Amino acid sequence: MEDFRSIKEKVRQSVSLVEVIAEHVTLRPSGKSLKGRCPFHAEKTPSFFVTPERGIFKCFGCGVGGDVFKFVQLIERVEFMGALRMLAERAGIEARWSGGPRGDRGAGGGRSRADLARVNAWAAGVFARELWTPGQGERARAFLESRGLSRESAERFGLGLAPADGGQLLRASRQASIDPELLTAAGLLALGDGGDRYEVFRDRLMFPIRDTMNRVIGFGGRALGEAKAKYVNTAQNGLFDKGRSLYGLDLARKAIGETRSVLVVEGYTDCMAAHQHGFENTVATLGTALTEAHASLLRRYCDEVTLLFDADSAGEAAADRALGVALQHGLRVTLGQVPEGKDPCDYLQVAGAGGFKCVLNSAVEALGFKWERTLARFQSDSGASDRQAAMADYTRFVAEMGRYGVLDAIQRGLIVNEVARVVSVPAEDVQRLLARRSRIRPGGQRTSEVPTGGHGRGGDREAAGDPEQAASITILEVLLNDPGLWPCARGVFEPGRLRDPLRRAIAERVRGLCERTGGMDVGELLSSIESTQEASCLTDLMFQGESRGDFENTLQSAVSRLEQIRTARAARSAAAELCQPPAGGTQDEGDEALRRWGRLAAEVAGRGQLYPRRAVEDYEAGPEG
Repeated sequence: MEDFRSIKEKVRQSVSLVEVIAEHVTLRPSGKSLKGRCPFHAEKTPSFFVTPERGIFKCFGCGVGGDVFKFVQLIERVEFMGALRMLAERAGIEARWSGGPRGDRGAGGGRSRADLARVNAWAAGVFARELWTPGQGERARAFLESRGLSRESAERFGLGLAPADGGQLLRASRQASIDPELLTAAGLLALGDGGDRYEVFRDRLMFPIRDTMNRVIGFGGRALGEAKAKYVNTAQNGLFDKGRSLYGLDLARKAIGETRSVLVVEGYTDCMAAHQHGFENTVATLGTALTEAHASLLRRYCDEVTLLFDADSAGEAAADRALGVALQHGLRVTLGQVPEGKDPCDYLQVAGAGGFKCVLNSAVEALGFKWERTLARFQSDSGASDRQAAMADYTRFVAEMGRYGVLDAIQRGLIVNEVARVVSVPAEDVQRLLARRSRIRPGGQRTSEVPTGGHGRGGDREAAGDPEQAASITILEVLLNDPGLWPCARGVFEPGRLRDPLRRAIAERVRGLCERTGGMDVGELLSSIESTQEASCLTDLMFQGESRGDFENTLQSAVSRLEQIRTARAARSAAAELCQPPAGGTQDEGDEALRRWGRLAAEVAGRGQLYPRRAVEDYEAGPEG
């Protein structure tokens, strides 16, 4: 059996950083790198760069960076071992090594996310076989036919059937020797009052929910018979969170990236029908309104969101809530409404792709949608307080759009004039109201989910005021870019003297690798780091060094500064010692100590360091002077 280090290196060499990141971020060429919008914080202008040659990524907005292991750690919210196991599985490498397992237990009741994904994929296969078994899935297949969904679409989305008897999954798990506790952790089984396990999904058409890495993270089940709940989703666990997941994103991601737009619908079958009719940039929420996490996820791939909602008050309310969320992330939002009280799936059956395209083309921008609703409320028979509330709601919305940079000055001026006309007040009053509302920080404004680490700008300010720290950091930056210069720095570079703990840890690793191998591979160095903060610090140092350039001269200059500082420190220490007369010594001995200090001070002063020229004059005058 191979050791841990060799397994890790094999995984690193086998997995493409670009391919992994491209499953979460739309990347476009930028010189020797690729760039896109950072998946870890909200941004309008792409500042997230991937350098395939070095096998690293770096966001110059929030500061995160690292290799493929660190990216998976951050995007999947797992520890290093969890990322290693996920990437090993992706590469088809058995993640077992000598020396015993180092696991990422804990997700989903003591099970890793990889374990949950594996058992979900297995269950999806069981459900799919049930759906197409003759004599078993007639009702489910009839339902699909009634919704105009083809077998090809059903197979593409991996649909299945949970039989009404509720025993098939348990029987299949025993045959496959799958631990019932794992099925329970994945939300496929539950414990009854008597302690017996039973299947959560029964007599339901099953919709597997996949993430952008094509893992089955959970299920949605649509009742085929009489049931209290028409739809049931997998309970939240270490792998599945419906507030962070979108149905169909695995299949829609490519089209979303190409068109830079996404269509968001409310139901599984709505999403499937849209794909079947050629609208492949469609996704569906999982019984929730659009959330912060949804908007953040979509922002990686597109600039524009069209929300298609049902023609009822609940649908309008959901669309209204989604507006603020999407706008906070700089997404342009339009809203469409399916006519005649139908849902998108029904309407596609009646009107086809042409009619559905007309619905999308008639979608109104967020501002127009809000204004129409505000006018309807304002012009109704409601009282003065309700009319005032309607206008206050609209001005609040406009103020939020301004805060997120969605409105320009001309649009704002037109809005002010229109509101003033409708409510019959001076435009200046409306302008003042908007300005007052704009100063109020919106609730729930998104901040970066990923800390930039303890090496931040405070450490840079500290280094700027300390020549030794600054020179040591410069040497570290150069070595990360040109480790072949290590012999020039070996004599003076002391990692232990760096005060910042992250930089100190990186410097120790660099020195260890250079001493052991005579060189250093940055990819190997990054894979030896399990902390995402340390990896972000390392990429900071690497890019700062790259921006300096002229590595050899830069290093020589920093080494010279360190040598001068060390010489001065030695002189200071020696002077302090020499100035102390020997215990019980005579005056002559004290005078001799003073002369020795004077010679040393003169030497140092001659180099222009630490001691003023007066020290030389005092020495030359002798003790009497």
